[in-house]
Amino acid sequence: MAQSKIEWTESTWNPITGCTKISAGCKFCYAEVMARRCPINEEWVLDIKEQCQNAKVAFYFKQWGGTNKKKAGKMLNGKMYMEMPEFGDVY
Repeated sequence: MAQSKIEWTESTWNPITGCTKISAGCKFCYAEVMARRCPINEEWVLDIKEQCQNAKVAFYFKQWGGTNKKKAGKMLNGKMYMEMPEFGDVY
């Protein structure tokens, strides 16, 4: 279990971490079909990054798409972009 920032609980537990292909039916997995159908194009990401810079908005690149996101990683041009918006006094 992990400590939680959710105010109404002290800890959380998520037993689902992924899947293991166990049958021939797995080749029709909806998650993999969608990843192949909707690939991410580096030009799109770079264009969004440029738009964010021009608008002075934080740019956060989570990860490359595909069927093995951990292997694809989250580096864009050799750098990780994990900018977060700045919040002033919110009262």
